[in-house]
Amino acid sequence: MCLAAYRFTEVGRVQFLGVDPAFVGTAKSQEGAALDQAADVTREWPLVANVLFLHNIVARRGRDAEPVQRNRDVEPETVALAVELLDEGDLRKAPSLVDALAVSWDQFVDAAARRSARLARNGD
Repeated sequence: MCLAAYRFTEVGRVQFLGVDPAFVGTAKSQEGAALDQAADVTREWPLVANVLFLHNIVARRGRDAEPVQRNRDVEPETVALAVELLDEGDLRKAPSLVDALAVSWDQFVDAAARRSARLARNGD
């Protein structure tokens, strides 16, 4: 759930999976959770949340849309996976999210491993 939706719906307590990709590279980039404040979940779930967000932007506005470009600098694995999955077929056409993830889960696992290695190299 993005920060704006969280505020709008007045949900009581939210555990963030990671930074809000809508604000990466903007003045609001510190809103939400920093990487070290994210909920303790397996390393694939932050990618799932952010890929779903970016997948729709890539599908509607293209690979060069501003949010995609901003995220490419900060979360290259996430953007690459969002684009790759769109090239393979639109996730939104799957009968359910579970079905969409079942088909592509190995790609999320691989991307999460690359992301974790990059973060470890960078000291994040």
